[in-house]
Amino acid sequence: MKKKTNTEKAAVIINDAMEAFAEKRLDPDMISFLLMCTALTMALRNNPHSPCAVTQMVASAMEAAVASVVDDEEETKH
Repeated sequence: MKKKTNTEKAAVIINDAMEAFAEKRLDPDMISFLLMCTALTMALRNNPHSPCAVTQMVASAMEAAVASVVDDEEETKH
């Protein structure tokens, strides 16, 4: 059995959290907001003297998110 990378381990944790949010019928927009705030806070705390790095990280995350939903024209389902 192949040992999971840290990225794969993190992906499992995120997927489990997303399933838990759905099971509890939490508002997807609220969860999205909280996750974005958490991610930005982590990025700023880990790069306090490098706002350019944080800006690049946010831009890359936005680009990846848009690419992953580019064909999804439906609104968020509550």
